[in-house]
Amino acid sequence: DGPTRLFDSIYYLNCNQILEIQTKYETEKKVKEIEIQKLKISQQELKITRDKIWLSIVILIALLIIVIFGGTIIYYKVKQRSKLKKEMLRLQEIRTISIIETEEKERKRIAQDLHDVLGLKLTIVKINFEKLKEVISESSPENKIIFEQTANIMGEMHKEVRTLSHQMMPKALLEKELNYAISDLLEQTLANSKIKYILINNAPNDLPVNIGTCIYYVLQELLNNIFKHARATELSVNIFRNKDTVIMMVEDDGIGIGQNVAETGGIGLHNIAGRVHALNGAFSIEPGPYKGTIATVRIPSLTF
Repeated sequence: DGPTRLFDSIYYLNCNQILEIQTKYETEKKVKEIEIQKLKISQQELKITRDKIWLSIVILIALLIIVIFGGTIIYYKVKQRSKLKKEMLRLQEIRTISIIETEEKERKRIAQDLHDVLGLKLTIVKINFEKLKEVISESSPENKIIFEQTANIMGEMHKEVRTLSHQMMPKALLEKELNYAISDLLEQTLANSKIKYILINNAPNDLPVNIGTCIYYVLQELLNNIFKHARATELSVNIFRNKDTVIMMVEDDGIGIGQNVAETGGIGLHNIAGRVHALNGAFSIEPGPYKGTIATVRIPSLTF
């Protein structure tokens, strides 16, 4: 019985050890399987993350290409549009200058025709009327009245032709005497009105004809507007040079100018702006501080 019992004890111990070893093996096997499964999951997650990153990079690059390409197209379109606008402004400026030059030539031609041709003929007619005066004096009273009326009409026509010729192209402008031409313009325009004026004329004596002509006709147009619409009683004209710019300021105490008119302007204001802009200058018209209107012309010295 003793050896049998000993054998049974040894057998029992071996079975327990084998069972324990087997259990330990199974446990380690499951742990390894779990770790392998976790590793596979981690690798899959890493692959998904890597794919997402690459997809984000591709999308980002695509967006950058779209932005750069689209921005380049927009840039060139804006640049082309700006270039086209500048070209249109340049052509418009050339057209304006051409119109003004043509207008000036036509003014000179008409002024010369009025003065040299029509004025001369009216002078001859006036002289002939003076010679006929002695003959008419012996005629009937009715003929005398008709003669006197006709002579007066001829005299008025002669004066109007001379005035019109002078307004079309004053001789002083052709001789670069802007100061005299400005003074004469104010006197002739406002002589029969109730408008009192002050002229401060410090315009340079070396202004070329085109600058002087521009200033003269701008002032003429402004005076016409003031005379017709402003209901002004006082007027000041100030012409001077400030550094590299010739400036003319015309201020009246009239009823003023509406904001809409100042912004849109009429034909006269557009003509003024066209003349000034053709010389690379600036023109503005705005309500006065209390009442009336202030018109300002600035022409840079680069123009002359």
